[in-house]
Amino acid sequence: MCGDSACVVFVSRVVDAYYIRQEQQGNFRFNSDAVSERDYFCSVSKNVQILEFFTYLANSIIITGTVTFVSIIVGALSAYSLTRFRFPARGLIARLIVMAYLLPASLLFIPLFKIVNELHVSDTLYAAIFTYLVFTVPFCSWMMMSYFKSIPIEIEEAARVDGIGRMVILFRIIMPLSLPGMAAVALYSFTLAWNEFLLALVLLTSESNWTLPIGIQGFVLGDNFLWGQLMAMSTLACIPPFLLYILIQRYVVGGFLIGSVKG
Repeated sequence: MCGDSACVVFVSRVVDAYYIRQEQQGNFRFNSDAVSERDYFCSVSKNVQILEFFTYLANSIIITGTVTFVSIIVGALSAYSLTRFRFPARGLIARLIVMAYLLPASLLFIPLFKIVNELHVSDTLYAAIFTYLVFTVPFCSWMMMSYFKSIPIEIEEAARVDGIGRMVILFRIIMPLSLPGMAAVALYSFTLAWNEFLLALVLLTSESNWTLPIGIQGFVLGDNFLWGQLMAMSTLACIPPFLLYILIQRYVVGGFLIGSVKG
């Protein structure tokens, strides 16, 4: 279902970009004044925004890649400690993790903005990475907790008998056995960081630090919408998540199903 929907959205944007481009070239004459006005703005901003697109793409790749990697590592460490160790307030911490995940971004962006300013990293890629992790790490931790509970503890006990340490067990045994769960949390983290708009709009004020969702709005010039460029950039922005889903889709379904079962 998700794959079919993604294909429909991707194809529709490609078709829209093609037909709007044909309209701009004069093959369609529905509104000559609108086409001329759109062509004028196209000629002014075309070269500049093509170069800026690669800047936005690089920023999105850096932020998204870092957020996804850190979310998996931190989520795995916290989930492993909460499922395998016994310590006071363990259940309370697990519930607080869920509560942190349920808080909406619109409620937290002002406190996060103040924290980022206090850390002197405002208007940098570090600000976006830090704030995105606030939302991805709790979800990844909760998902990985449910998945780690499904792995028999006897496997770890056998490894500890052979003298293998906890960290080696986690990274050499548990995480390889948890590939479906890791794929699910990786897809979630990647999608959230790649598509995030509100936090990026608040935290990234310099155009050189913008991500793709913020850069796409640059094709709205006053009352004029450059639909061809909007659809083309939207299509290019859909390609990385689309390819990622194709690569890991066989793990995603199993990861979400097992992660959704309370252990």
